[in-house]
Amino acid sequence: MHLKLHEIKTHIRNIFITITKSLKSVADIVSSKVTSLSTKNQHRFTILEKQIELSELNVKRTFEQRFLENEDRLKNVETTVNEIAKSQDSLTELLQNFIEDAKKREDST
Repeated sequence: MHLKLHEIKTHIRNIFITITKSLKSVADIVSSKVTSLSTKNQHRFTILEKQIELSELNVKRTFEQRFLENEDRLKNVETTVNEIAKSQDSLTELLQNFIEDAKKREDST
């Protein structure tokens, strides 16, 4: 269970890195276009570039928040699975004790 949790975390981090690189590429393309335009258009594209940067930050914050929420959920699932396993062990032990007691009673009669 722990290994899969680690794999999921790694996969999610890789997705985050890919998204960040893609957004950076978009910002770089916009930036290169801005340098080739007139001063008037440069001002407009500067505003657009700032909006893209803000969007990048919002995406990053949202992704990090969701990642942490999902990480917490995975920990809760892991805890629940461990609790179920402990309960199952207890039930197995009780069943074994019951069977042993029944055999002892049967042997004593």
